[in-house]
Amino acid sequence: MSSNWWDNQSSATTNRPPPPLPPRNGPPPPLPPRPAGFGYQPLPADNPVSAQTGPGDVGDDRVLAATSKRIDMISQDLLSMSLSSPPTSDPESRVQNLDGASAEPAAGHGSPVPAMVPTPLPPPPPPATGLTPDNSSEPRPSDSPPQDRLTVEKPRPSSDRVSSGTEARFATECVGLPVTFPLTWYTHSAAPGYNICSWCYQEHIRKTAFQHDFTGALMSDGQPRVCSFGQPRMKDCIFPHAVSSGSLSHVLEFMAFRTQIPNCAGTAGVNGSAHIKWYRPRNMEIPTMVVCQACYEDHILAKNLAVNFEPSLAQPQDDVWSCDLAVAYISAEYVRCAEANDWPRFVRETSTRLTLQPCPGTKTIYPEGKQWFEPVTGPEGFLICSACYCDHIHHTSEETRWRDAGTQVYITYGPSVKCCFGQFNVSVVAHRTLRETHNYELFWAALNTLVTEPLCDPKGTTNGTWYTLTSDPDGFAICRACYACIVEPWGVARYFMPDTSIPKSVTWICCLSPGIPRFPIYLTKLLELMLTHDPTPLAQFAGEYGCIPICKRDHDFKNGFWYGWDACTICPECHHEFIRGTALADSITLRGVQLESWRMCEMYSPRMRNLYLEACAANPPDPTALFAAAGQRRAVYNQTMPVVRKFVSDQRLALGRQQYLIGKSSFNNFIGGSLAASMPTHTFGMAAGEHRFDNQFQVDGAKFGDQAIVLGQQIRNGDWSSADGLERIWREVE
Repeated sequence: MSSNWWDNQSSATTNRPPPPLPPRNGPPPPLPPRPAGFGYQPLPADNPVSAQTGPGDVGDDRVLAATSKRIDMISQDLLSMSLSSPPTSDPESRVQNLDGASAEPAAGHGSPVPAMVPTPLPPPPPPATGLTPDNSSEPRPSDSPPQDRLTVEKPRPSSDRVSSGTEARFATECVGLPVTFPLTWYTHSAAPGYNICSWCYQEHIRKTAFQHDFTGALMSDGQPRVCSFGQPRMKDCIFPHAVSSGSLSHVLEFMAFRTQIPNCAGTAGVNGSAHIKWYRPRNMEIPTMVVCQACYEDHILAKNLAVNFEPSLAQPQDDVWSCDLAVAYISAEYVRCAEANDWPRFVRETSTRLTLQPCPGTKTIYPEGKQWFEPVTGPEGFLICSACYCDHIHHTSEETRWRDAGTQVYITYGPSVKCCFGQFNVSVVAHRTLRETHNYELFWAALNTLVTEPLCDPKGTTNGTWYTLTSDPDGFAICRACYACIVEPWGVARYFMPDTSIPKSVTWICCLSPGIPRFPIYLTKLLELMLTHDPTPLAQFAGEYGCIPICKRDHDFKNGFWYGWDACTICPECHHEFIRGTALADSITLRGVQLESWRMCEMYSPRMRNLYLEACAANPPDPTALFAAAGQRRAVYNQTMPVVRKFVSDQRLALGRQQYLIGKSSFNNFIGGSLAASMPTHTFGMAAGEHRFDNQFQVDGAKFGDQAIVLGQQIRNGDWSSADGLERIWREVE
């Protein structure tokens, strides 16, 4: 590598969750009276319910069991941490939702969020002998200039190649992410599991002699699908060779073989029990690098450097390995080095990239021990970590617009900084403009807008500029920062318009803020808009759920709007999704009534819903048994969950205090070490210890470190078993 800006970093990768599945839609509900910003303003200070709480599966999501395990893991890490060096990550990220609230709502009854269905993994692949085509006979792809996908309104439909009697819904670009919304997919009868998106069919197959060999159909079964044709091996090598030879046999052979290989799991990694076949550079030239079989077949064998790879040793059953070709820089560098036929450069560049520390994401960290970069001409205060610089900026024409932030970052920016590319909306515009479209000016325009607008805060934004869909659904709005960083770069700005109905003085929460419960659904619907240029699904969902507050499940709160009966209160969301149209729906006495007393929803759990259906099935329908069950349920709740949550809250506060002490210890140790290396010293000591220190900063650092260790031991020794038992009692009747 020509530059050494990223030397001496530790190896790591970042994790990315799969996109959530879309919810089902229904007719709009009758809504209670709505004050300004209802459903989006932060909850009052005296309300114990987290605004981020969302519905989740009942039974499997046991708050205390998960919390105990997380805090125990964190305490062990913190106790073993060297307090003489600053922390490089935020352990609090591993303690999420200690009060039982989920940052992303899990699916369950009474929620528009369905259960997550991961892409099913096929069985282990058979030996590749005779199935993997010889890459040497495949033609190299032509160096044609990239097309600007943002200018494409709709792909060219070809109705004669869609199954008769079915509708068609085309994609505006290759579907490279698993999607579940209705979309037209093309398949071949010889390999029905090999999915080809409508974009790739139109761009690569439609004008060839093989256009009638593939059949398109609108798939609306909710199963996750991703386009397999858009990978370099098929798109640039195997299929062009078939076109030139006039034979599709090679293509069909590979398609049937490829469907037996699980897709790449990305940087999240996969357990050895998945039986993934792995590859590595020959002769251990890059000792820590592994490539999964899917990426080996789709990417490695598409280039002439494939001869430098060999099968890796088997993955241990309990180990988690991640594919290094999923790292953006490594995959891009493989293409660059293959074009130059420069294997030594790939070894050098990849080895260096694998030593970089991962991006801290949304966490704030101590800046020392990590290299940071900033724009040469501003905006000021915009920092990115070395990993993001490498993946997005390095080896591009934008390198001259960035510079090393230097070694005094903690003096300029303070002891806590974050990578700006870790913010969701910035990560979207960076990925779209810097890695996909290479529209650098659009990136800088979005960046300049971002720094002049209020932060997209999950707790709410005041004095913001807002946008909504052109259909103007009530309760839906996105901030100017997300509009500039997400909507405009994806070329769907024409489906949005300024929303002038929100006063500047009102605190409103952006619907694309990752902290809100319905963010996964809004994001899925927005992705559907981006890939189809059809705003209808997003508009319908926003119009239906935009003003319905999400079910708080087993959290009680005051001043809520309720349906049902005084003996069995039902939240607006559960009423909308489950109660409407049932035999007892007309007999409820509460219809969007605001109650000042502490209440909780009684209708989100499967148990209570089954009891409600039994009450409806009676002749005549009778809710008496339902009321008795709700009363018993609430009595058990009052005896258990307040105690549990108090215990969890205390442990969370203790953990926060421990984090504070560790930060203070690291900071004082760093300052003390710097002073000791540059100035004459006297010897200092503590009455409780024999160790001598060079200055008072080191004394304070040791003191804070000892306090952190003691506090960590107290966290581990908490009465977890009693709290866990109380929660178990509640879950039995929930």
